[in-house]
Amino acid sequence: THAPHEVPMEEVVHWPENKAERKYLNSGYYTDKCIGEMIEAAKKQDWYKNTLFIFMADHGHQSYRHWGYYAPNSRKIPFLFYGDVIKKEYRGKRVDPIISQLDLPKTLLYQLGCNTAKYTWSKNALNYYVPQYAGFAFEVGFGWVRSFGSVTYDYEYNRFFEGANEGMRDSLYTEGAMYMQRIYDHFLAF
Repeated sequence: THAPHEVPMEEVVHWPENKAERKYLNSGYYTDKCIGEMIEAAKKQDWYKNTLFIFMADHGHQSYRHWGYYAPNSRKIPFLFYGDVIKKEYRGKRVDPIISQLDLPKTLLYQLGCNTAKYTWSKNALNYYVPQYAGFAFEVGFGWVRSFGSVTYDYEYNRFFEGANEGMRDSLYTEGAMYMQRIYDHFLAF
């Protein structure tokens, strides 16, 4: 569902008035339709009952709620495990941890009983006792989200766009900046 949001079907969603937003919503509808068709086709295969399907977005969208690119809410993403391999007592359960794409490896490997030591930047999203945090970056800044607050900083304008109250803002900024710098240093070391 990336711009320009062109899909090979007629519009199904006819609102909002804004054409770009309407195209975005229709592309989401189309994506959902294709995933549904894929799952229905997979159910007819022998391997289906032994397969875990994982769905995770790479970022959110401003949406018709008009969130800015800097808003933590525009970065919320789905992270879905689906399939018959999931124990019945866990099917349909929803948990709402603060996570990022970095948390997929450790979450999945814990469920498989595998060693996760190499995934230092990942956390098990299904463990309620792990610290709740996620960072995100954009062209000229970063955001840091914790269970008790969030902050978004833009280097180009040298200002905070979103954030916790002033008393928490500096500590959240420092924590987020250190996290992002360590990830960047780790990346450069490869």
